[in-house]
Parts: sequence; C-alpha cells; structure tokens
Amino acid sequence: MANKKNPIPELSRFEDRDVLASTINVTKAGAGLSDALSVEPQEFHEGDTVYLVLQTTVTEVRHRGIKDIDALERRHVLETVLGSIVDGQAVAKLLDETKRKLAIRREEEAEARGVTTLPGVGVRDLDATE
Repeated sequence: MANKKNPIPELSRFEDRDVLASTINVTKAGAGLSDALSVEPQEFHEGDTVYLVLQTTVTEVRHRGIKDIDALERRHVLETVLGSIVDGQAVAKLLDETKRKLAIRREEEAEARGVTTLPGVGVRDLDATE
C-alpha cells in the first residue's frame, strides 16, 4: 500500500513470486500519434524537449524475472490510441513526483539485491528534511 514514506503501491504477487517492478511497452505509437498530431501540427527542432500525453489501451500483461533476485517485473503492453503535446509547466510537478517515486523504487530493488545505502543519502531521506 502507498503511504508518505513509500508512495509506491505494492504490486500483487504472481505465481507465488513477488512482483517488485512495473514497466510499460508502448506499441503503435507512430500510427496513433500521426493522426493526433495532424490535427494540430507543430514544428520541432533538434534538441527541443517535448512533453507528450498518450491515451492507450492495455493489450497485454507479461511477467519476467528480475536479475539476481527471485522476483518478477510486471510489463504492460500499451497500444496507443491518441496523443497530444502538452506544456511542460503543466506537467512539471507530476514529472518531478514520478522521478522521486522511481528513485525510491530503484533503492528498494537495490535493497532486495542486498545493496545498502548510507543513512541520509537515499531519496527517502529527503522526506525527513522537507
């Protein structure tokens, strides 16, 4: 269960094994995005940062082993339905929170492998100082 100390929800076990990670695999992004962007064309330049929101449908769920531990990763295959370019400021807070949650997840995976971090150095320690 998600909480302030660990904002990432626990994943359901699969075939009596822990599932410690969750990823996505986006398919058909080219065809799906071409239609969406043709309605509102924009010009981008090399090096530009572009923020994209996708509407997708989950078409498949796969489980695969995580290296060095007896646990699984749950991989969701998402088929693109629609996409839209959005303003970076509109999603900045959401992206920052996602970065923080992913850093916590990496720490948890490292701990599951037996790697430890020094107190006061980990991402979760930032909560104590805020």
